[in-house]
Amino acid sequence: MLQGTQDRRPLAERVREDLAHRIRSAEFKQGQQLPTEAELARVYDVSRMTIREAIKGLQRDHLLFIRRGQGTFVTHMPIQHPITLLQTGSELATELGFALTTKVLSLEIEPAQEAASNALAIPIGTPLARLERLRCVDAVPALYSIDRFEASWVEGERPLEAWEGSLFSYIFARTGRSITHSSATLRAVTLDVETSSHINAEPGIAWFVMEQVNYDAENRSLVYSVDYHKGDLFSFEVMRRRAEGSAMKGTH
Repeated sequence: MLQGTQDRRPLAERVREDLAHRIRSAEFKQGQQLPTEAELARVYDVSRMTIREAIKGLQRDHLLFIRRGQGTFVTHMPIQHPITLLQTGSELATELGFALTTKVLSLEIEPAQEAASNALAIPIGTPLARLERLRCVDAVPALYSIDRFEASWVEGERPLEAWEGSLFSYIFARTGRSITHSSATLRAVTLDVETSSHINAEPGIAWFVMEQVNYDAENRSLVYSVDYHKGDLFSFEVMRRRAEGSAMKGTH
């Protein structure tokens, strides 16, 4: 039942606001299925049309999504991550308490192409390991990563599932080299049909692509990574400062 009889706003707007509050306060948790339209109509003492309009508004706000034939579900809130902090997917999941599951899609040896050659400062054609993994939140694809590194670091008998863990830790154990920093480029893309199908991702959703070169303390490039972060699950924070000596006048 809606409170406040003096509130003259449309019923759909009031229902939408109340549901949004219940979602943000975690009364309805991420991934949880919402009650049916009929049930919500009884709770709020409004028509199903009013509920339908409120839900459409919450979809536009990216708080709800609909699975055809199943119902309406609460969207996963964005995973906020400082862009200046270098972490593996495993470390990020542990810190934020997210149950990311990892699936190793492939591990292949391939000759270095131009992009990897430039990133790792090696000749074109140098043998590289190409590790392809997909991390999901509640079975929803969230982070798709492709890492390339020196092929000689791969243990011949290592099972595919053993690559589910931290790549940085594995490289340190194999080589004694610890990754300390990286350089990265971040851009927004829409996955092509082939990639969407390959990782079973919903088409038409924006993803953040982070192209990254990871270095050790001696500034040797060890891993060239291309990571795709699902746009409605991740947000990146960055601190921006005015250049020293910039005039502090005018508007942005």
